[in-house]
Amino acid sequence: IVTSKHNRYYIKERYGISAKKIEIVHNYINIDKFSPLNIKKFNDRIIYVGRLSEEKNLFALIDAIKKTDFELDIYGKGELKQELEEYIKKIGAKVNLKGVVPNDQLPEIYNRYEFYILSSFFEGMPKTLLEAMACGCICIGTDVEGINEVIEDGISGLLAKGTEVESIAEVLKRAMRLNEEESKKMAQEARRKIEEEFSLESCVLREKDIFLPLRN
Repeated sequence: IVTSKHNRYYIKERYGISAKKIEIVHNYINIDKFSPLNIKKFNDRIIYVGRLSEEKNLFALIDAIKKTDFELDIYGKGELKQELEEYIKKIGAKVNLKGVVPNDQLPEIYNRYEFYILSSFFEGMPKTLLEAMACGCICIGTDVEGINEVIEDGISGLLAKGTEVESIAEVLKRAMRLNEEESKKMAQEARRKIEEEFSLESCVLREKDIFLPLRN
């Protein structure tokens, strides 16, 4: 049992195990805790939540933000904190390092933002993306494994064509061009996807489907 399609592919290729013998049970989140709230949202600011590490591609994200009218709030910690602080100051980007907050504060924080972004080079099954989608954020990601398995471009979120600055800047501009109806529909579809595929209930039912036949 693995948590994603690309994990199944890796095990199939690495160990020669038939894909039919590898089942997928996604990570789950608490959809009662992470849910939409009726509070006023920032529509010109975007949130990132996660580690401050190389695979998250944060320097390219900061450069992309500089090319748009967005302001970026980064929540998290990691080994790149000082370098990021210096780079933000150097180029004069509208980026704020917000540090770490307790997990029980995150649902309200997500709900303050209309937009969330994850600009990584690769991901496993990113829980912060699932949390943001569950809260009704318009989620933006790079078209890489672990993200494109969750976001369907133009349906449940938006995907950048690449991980370089220009691709990220372009998808940010796409987000800013969404009208109210498009944004509402995308947020609703994101929430529906999380309820159906990434809730505790859906994952338990999936495990049940896997294990019950083994009794025979």
